[in-house]
Amino acid sequence: MFIVINRLSVKPEFADAVAAAFLENYGGIDAVPGFCGFRFLHPEDPATTPFVVETAWQSPEAFEGWKQSPHFRASHAGMGQFRDAFYAPPQMQTYRLAADIPLTNAH
Repeated sequence: MFIVINRLSVKPEFADAVAAAFLENYGGIDAVPGFCGFRFLHPEDPATTPFVVETAWQSPEAFEGWKQSPHFRASHAGMGQFRDAFYAPPQMQTYRLAADIPLTNAH
């Protein structure tokens, strides 16, 4: 499995609006070929900690295919309105899954 983690440094005054827009635009990703999962982590303190977006794909090729898809274009179309919301460029890293322990008994 191929994991993509994107860290978004959002100015605190934009945090709730960016989070809402991001989550509204991700609908339908589960129908994209090769998509395996998605996590969106909202920091407790956006002033010191970035948002984290994690997507899981069957392969790097599946991820690259999504980036060329109509879903990608549609899901990112409205994000230009948040041009001033970020205090640093996004940081993206890619990984191969080495182990996965599901979250259970969360309290």
